[in-house]
Amino acid sequence: MFMIASTSPALYATAPEMSGIEIAGLVLGALPLVLKQHTLEELTKSVVLASGCEDALGLDDDPISYLNNADVQEQVEEFLGSKNTSVLTEELEANSESVGKVARCISGLVPGLQGPKNDLMAIIKANQEKPSLVADVGPRLKLVFGITDMKDMIQEIDNCSNALERLTKLALSNCQSMNTSSSRRFHKLAKAFRVIRGLAGGLYGAVLDGLRDECHDSHEARLNLDDRVDTAHQILRGRGAAGPDAPLMIFELVFQAGGKKEGTIYYEAAVQVLDDHKHGERHTNTHPGSTPVAAKTSVTFAVNEDPSDSKFKSTIVTNICTTIQQAAGMKTQPSFALLGNRKMAIVPEDNTALAPRPHSHANHRRYVSLSQILKTSPKTLPWKPRLQLSLRLASSLLQLLQTPWLTQSWHKDAVFFLASDPPSTSPGRSNRPTPIDLGRLFVVCNFSGAASPQLCPSQPETRAALLELGIILLEIWHGVTLEEQFGLDESDSNKQSQQQPTKYSERLAQALEWEADWTNPMPGLFGETVSQCLRGNNVSAGKKLDWEDLDVWSSICGGIIEPLSKLYKNF
Repeated sequence: MFMIASTSPALYATAPEMSGIEIAGLVLGALPLVLKQHTLEELTKSVVLASGCEDALGLDDDPISYLNNADVQEQVEEFLGSKNTSVLTEELEANSESVGKVARCISGLVPGLQGPKNDLMAIIKANQEKPSLVADVGPRLKLVFGITDMKDMIQEIDNCSNALERLTKLALSNCQSMNTSSSRRFHKLAKAFRVIRGLAGGLYGAVLDGLRDECHDSHEARLNLDDRVDTAHQILRGRGAAGPDAPLMIFELVFQAGGKKEGTIYYEAAVQVLDDHKHGERHTNTHPGSTPVAAKTSVTFAVNEDPSDSKFKSTIVTNICTTIQQAAGMKTQPSFALLGNRKMAIVPEDNTALAPRPHSHANHRRYVSLSQILKTSPKTLPWKPRLQLSLRLASSLLQLLQTPWLTQSWHKDAVFFLASDPPSTSPGRSNRPTPIDLGRLFVVCNFSGAASPQLCPSQPETRAALLELGIILLEIWHGVTLEEQFGLDESDSNKQSQQQPTKYSERLAQALEWEADWTNPMPGLFGETVSQCLRGNNVSAGKKLDWEDLDVWSSICGGIIEPLSKLYKNF
């Protein structure tokens, strides 16, 4: 199954004492080949060690016999998966064959060489033992005249070695474990994020029921993204930020509707979650993808007759647009609330801190994607916005993935920011960039009364979701897209969610290469976070991570969200 050229660290340790092979080494690259082979041996050894094979020291004594052992092959295949093992074997065989070609050509340097003509180690040793260079001037001149063919062979083995090196690193990173020793604190934090995800799914269901009518040609809801780390800790304590009677948490939503049927609506509102923490387990156990179907929600209009009484009476309203239009004539603008029974309510607002922000100005309706910012910005984002954006995206992955708000892995085309109209330019002035509010990022969901909504979101593979998070963190840090960094077609960037093994492997290899680029080094904690995203697997390649596994969430909390939160707060 496995084949590898037999080389040893001792080879290059004695290289300076060689009598004649230095000519081929310097001109043709023979010595770099020896070093490359040693590197490949170490990479292969790392695969064997990572797979848990016993007595791995046997690799040093007799690597070929060790790798041909049936038990070793079986364990390595279980660790890598059958496809990766097959490719690794093919690359090792191709590499060994290429080394043999070069060795046979170099063997002409040693007249009368006994033994195999494809053993690079034997050729070098025989060359060291030659008493003088005079006897083999002819063979060496002949080798120089054939240098073109030799260069082609050198290039062939170089390509094989590079491919094997990439594959080995890729396979290892693919199978590295996430932090399995996550603390009890992160386990509890993961449970709190489960509660938030359940509430986010319920919010979508309530909005969906309130926008079913065809009063406008188009309906849109934007959900602002927040890291909610502090909110998660408050949920663990079972009370809101302002006290036990405060809302459990707040979602910031923007409703927008337009078309020829009715006038345009644009309304920003804080949606309070009025739900006791004891009901949180219900949200945790409800699969977010089934929320809109399983929970029949309705929109209610609540009139608080006695401000001192927290239990208000409500009257049902079936249309969010109508509710907003009716509220426009009120002296006190109401805000929305999400009740524990997954119903939406309108609450008369007496707390200015939670007041809605109704805007009608056009400059509040425009938004641009992160992709547009990365492609058009002349320089990277400032430090603090980079850290804040990274933290919010990492945390929101737990809050929204596998809910209708986020139907695929994070991608730069799915994250948006508010943008104002470009400032008017007077004659003689150059155009200035469009002002963008980097502190307000959101996702957008389109609703239509006639179209069937996305009730069952797709379920991205967990390792792919973590990889895409790592890629978007790299893009945010460096200020360029992955496609621009590697000269790829930008039109293919939106196909990243395809769960094809080759697509995943290609993007992972590119991300790992980019991570190792020290042109713009990442700070320690940020770099560790990116590394955790790219290597976030705790099972063998032949198996899949379960996104619903709380241990996975706990590892994400401890290895990704916590470091980013520390960086941002300490900035």
